[in-house]
Amino acid sequence: MTKLLVVEDSEFFSSVIKQFVQRDLGIEVVTAANMALAETAIAENDGEFFLALLDLNLPDAPSGEVVDAVLAHRIPSVVFTATFNDEVREEILPKGVVDYILKDNTSSIEYVVALVRRLFRNRDIKVLAVDDSAVERKMLTYLLEQSQFQVFTAENGKQGLQVLKEHPDIKLIVTDYYMPEMDGFDLIRNVRKTYSRAGLSIIGISAKGTQAISAKFIKFGANDFINKPFLKEEFFWRVNQNVEMIEQFERLERAANWDYLTGLPNRRQFFAKGARLFEAASKEESKLSVAILDVDRFKLINDTYGHDVGDAVLKQIGEFLGAQVSDNDIAARLGGEEFCLLVSDMSETQLKLYMERVRTGIETATFGTDEQKVSVTISIGVCVEISETLGEMMAIADTMLYQAKEQGRNRVLLQ
Repeated sequence: MTKLLVVEDSEFFSSVIKQFVQRDLGIEVVTAANMALAETAIAENDGEFFLALLDLNLPDAPSGEVVDAVLAHRIPSVVFTATFNDEVREEILPKGVVDYILKDNTSSIEYVVALVRRLFRNRDIKVLAVDDSAVERKMLTYLLEQSQFQVFTAENGKQGLQVLKEHPDIKLIVTDYYMPEMDGFDLIRNVRKTYSRAGLSIIGISAKGTQAISAKFIKFGANDFINKPFLKEEFFWRVNQNVEMIEQFERLERAANWDYLTGLPNRRQFFAKGARLFEAASKEESKLSVAILDVDRFKLINDTYGHDVGDAVLKQIGEFLGAQVSDNDIAARLGGEEFCLLVSDMSETQLKLYMERVRTGIETATFGTDEQKVSVTISIGVCVEISETLGEMMAIADTMLYQAKEQGRNRVLLQ
């Protein structure tokens, strides 16, 4: 289910939504100007719609009939309309729509696109709902699944920890306080032994939502708290805001540790992870080698073909190098056109053959853009044996790289 259905009689409004969603999200959008065409679109795209955006007042469905028609096909739906009041809200939300949007100004388009983006991303996010009441678990599951999350449930904190152990990539936990065997506070305490607030968000919920309860939830490590009973809209936005906070932390962490162009670890991440590998190799007296690689005459590529081609070359070389290392080793971009490999458990003979394969792999490939392909070579300096420090190994590899450049480039030198 990867398509978006937009049912809207305003050709301008539907075309703008289609343009923005397809451009920004890469999601195929199917439009329909009335309920009859919507039914046809659903029949022709059976099971393909992950979400529908529905105008509440259509020429052949002036009183919101399209909502029931689309929901009957089990397609999660968002309603947008030019007018909305408490009476309409009380009629529409109980039907099971995800949300409603006021179509009153140009900012509505931005809101729609942001909502579609959020719901589309949620399909890859795992959420755990913990509550000892079967009725409450069912209700939480229903609300979370409406938001497109992958939902897991547990009856108490002990079961919740087991589910988290089986699915360590869960990003959000919604937990009650009063539960047998292990309550919500103890669950949070145990979760926070492994997961930080930036790595997994926790929302506490309780029907006894005193200030003391909410304060304790936050003190024990929850990110947020909601009193029961709560409005569906409040729950929807609290949950999604907490997920967005986790994603923001992940983006910041990635920016700090990963090279934006190649997707490889950056210099900071290389030394952080490399230090751990170096320490382990030193204790175990195992083999560890460092290679520094530099693209030959890279400035000439930028000057001749432009920086777009140069960036494409670096990105593709990064992808190539990343594919050459095992999960236990590291390929990183140190900066500019300089890369580094940290390789374990190779003899000097194996290392020489390995580095030659890397060199010839670059030499025989073509890089660049669709419009401009170029051939490049690299020079490689290698420190074969483990030294006193990782920095010393880097210095030796850098010296060998300098000598490789001096001797004519496109070669591997080891020490």
